Amino acid sequence: MTGTDSDLIGSAKGKADPAAAKDALRRRLRSSRRAFALSLSGVEREAALNAAAGHAAPLIEPHARVGIYVPTRYEIDPAPCAAHVTRRLLLPWFGERTSPMQFREAGPLFPGPWKMMQPAHTAAAGEPEILLVPLLAATSTGDRLGQGGGHYDRYLAARQAAGTLPLTIGLAWDCQMVPALPREPWDHLLDYIVTPSALYGPHG
Repeated sequence: MTGTDSDLIGSAKGKADPAAAKDALRRRLRSSRRAFALSLSGVEREAALNAAAGHAAPLIEPHARVGIYVPTRYEIDPAPCAAHVTRRLLLPWFGERTSPMQFREAGPLFPGPWKMMQPAHTAAAGEPEILLVPLLAATSTGDRLGQGGGHYDRYLAARQAAGTLPLTIGLAWDCQMVPALPREPWDHLLDYIVTPSALYGPHG
């Protein structure tokens, strides 16, 4: 993280409106994440993903139901972290834009209502016992800044209300770790944060 990013975080944290503070952070952090991801050579990217997988693997029971995500070009790919899992992986699925996020078994992928690739509507539904979570930024104490849709926070709130909360592991490049983030009441603290260089947690 650059000194400019640190200054922005300090300024955003002090704003009265956490939502506005988060929006300011997202604009800057998307740009810095993109620049970092594009700077990696193929060899460097593979080494970083393997290092992150080494930190995450001890947390992921091979026979567990594991939820991952289809990464964008700039997000850290969760697949190496769950490569040793013996059950079929689960991916986010949306019926339409107003639908809550569900999880369905990975298989052939099709564009969903958010233009992200997702399983077919006929794929078997399931609830992850371990959930690998994408993010824009995270802290060493488990705070997460997402894209702003709130899908993961609402999903985890529903699972918590049902008493079936999964183990949550946020995945980040090291450049996405920040000292602090603005928080709102519905923000869900992640159990662990994994980067190529470190494992943070447990939290909660």
